[in-house]
Amino acid sequence: MDYNDILYKNALYFKENILPFTFIIVTKRGHIVIRSSKSDFFHLVGGQHTTNLQILRMHQKNFYENVLSNNIRYFDLLNTTAIDNLDKHQKYIHLKNTIFISLFESFINRIKIKHFNKNHFHAKSFYTDYYHYDGIYNELNEIIKLNVLGIVGQTSNSYFCFNSIMQVLSMPDIENYLKEQDIEVIDAYSLSNGEFDNYLKENKPNIINSQHALFTTKKSKKKTPKKQISNKDISKINAKIHKNLSIKCGMYGKNSIQLLKDNSIIETNLQTKLSSFKTIDEIIKYINKNYK
Repeated sequence: MDYNDILYKNALYFKENILPFTFIIVTKRGHIVIRSSKSDFFHLVGGQHTTNLQILRMHQKNFYENVLSNNIRYFDLLNTTAIDNLDKHQKYIHLKNTIFISLFESFINRIKIKHFNKNHFHAKSFYTDYYHYDGIYNELNEIIKLNVLGIVGQTSNSYFCFNSIMQVLSMPDIENYLKEQDIEVIDAYSLSNGEFDNYLKENKPNIINSQHALFTTKKSKKKTPKKQISNKDISKINAKIHKNLSIKCGMYGKNSIQLLKDNSIIETNLQTKLSSFKTIDEIIKYINKNYK
């Protein structure tokens, strides 16, 4: 076991400090409830940016478990043998893993949360509902970096989960993130998942529902085109398309699906072409037929 591997350290931290707990943020509007799953770890450490086809074909829960057992290490995720001369996507992975623990520690100990403005200039590259932020300052107490932890509504229930990590470097971008008004936090605490389940039975907290869950729980008898491909969909597709092919999220998250052939990107905006299909099987058939 390589206990010094940064990816392993992040997975162990996630196991001990995030997964067992439900985080509750009490605001004037109600309670924001955050619960995480093993699958969330993949996106938080930049798995969507890897060019390692073996990892891309893996179910995201299995990815997390393989990291914990040391079967997948940091350089496997980077898909390189050295930290020098990283490309753009490898740098995203490196950055997310470097600030992973410190950003979660910041959230746990001194939460600062803002509502994500969908009209924000940076919205295309950062998909979330709320974000916690932590400023990095120089010796003159001037902010030089802004670390951001995304919190998004889940589709399977009314709660939220941690979905993204990023670092903002340019001053105009930092100022835009900071100018959004902070949500007034009345209280913030965590309970073990079991304690929270009991808490719900005994109390009736005013929980702010995930808008995504409200939308997706309305099942229609008539099949409609998939508006967005989920991380779970991506795992299913990668498991059934030709072995030299894979898809992953692009720069704009799930709104810009990329197609790779032999580790090289051949389509940067596959989402547009796939949006007319109604099922995953139709998408798999289309990819296998048109990208041999």
